[in-house]
Amino acid sequence: MEYLINKFDSIVNSEKDKAKVIYSGNGMTIDCFHLKKCTSLMESLEQPIRKEGEKKTICYIVVKGCLEFWLGEEKVTIPQGGCITVMPEDNFSIWALEDSDLFAIHNDIEPDFDNTPSELVEAVKKVELKDSYLQGHNYRVGKYSMLIMQIMCPENANYSYYLSAAYHDVGKVVVPEHILNKTDKLTDKEFEEIKKHPAASYDMLKIYLGSKNANYARWHHEKLDGSGYPDGISGEQIPIESRIMAVADIFDALTTARCYRKAFSFEKALDIMKSDVEKGKLDGKAFEVLQKLVINGKIVDGVDNQVKNQKK
Repeated sequence: MEYLINKFDSIVNSEKDKAKVIYSGNGMTIDCFHLKKCTSLMESLEQPIRKEGEKKTICYIVVKGCLEFWLGEEKVTIPQGGCITVMPEDNFSIWALEDSDLFAIHNDIEPDFDNTPSELVEAVKKVELKDSYLQGHNYRVGKYSMLIMQIMCPENANYSYYLSAAYHDVGKVVVPEHILNKTDKLTDKEFEEIKKHPAASYDMLKIYLGSKNANYARWHHEKLDGSGYPDGISGEQIPIESRIMAVADIFDALTTARCYRKAFSFEKALDIMKSDVEKGKLDGKAFEVLQKLVINGKIVDGVDNQVKNQKK
């Protein structure tokens, strides 16, 4: 490993170029940047290395120095050794708090349903045919979860987490259609059938994402007080990834029309969720970030017109 460190060191310490491509291939490109104190990433270049939108996701790694990262109106400080992953459509900027070097790792794989396994795509289609509410629900929860994650734990905002959130309900394919569409209260037996879907999601996702990422979807119905399902875990046993996903899932569920009720307004949905935070069921910090995103008008960002119109 020592020779690799020396190689990277020689790259970042060579200030002949303010920015250059140091690797390209196998679906990935790595750029190296030198930023002077109080300059932005774009100011360090005479022109971008690549055309806007050409690459799909970017992970910025701070090799030396310290950066200030702005995502919309939210600010995150990234110290030496830190990293953050973003998507091209994100409204972000990067400033150097001191002379800094960073790598930008571009993933050439587009983070959307077109690049996910066909078996998952088909399963989601089957689920959406069973229940009209689920049309777009998985996708919106994926987007909302990533928006919250990019602010709370930017180092964990990666493509695998996005897929876990965006396919969190794929396991509902095992739930009978008449239960998903029932307009009155579920019986205890029917609710037991509903409670099977997170484990079913895990079984499907672990094949493609591994157990760690699949567990994030498995635990999106767990509660901090231990009253959730399928495993009844509580507190710190629930990873932050699942806690964020739970907040995103509940928000979308409340602000989307169901077969047994109309959609709640954003304000009403947040009031309901605040009560669950106070009862110790939902993660308070994740809820606060969600609330700020809603207030700033960034939570929808063109994702879903039906939800956007409710805010108006």
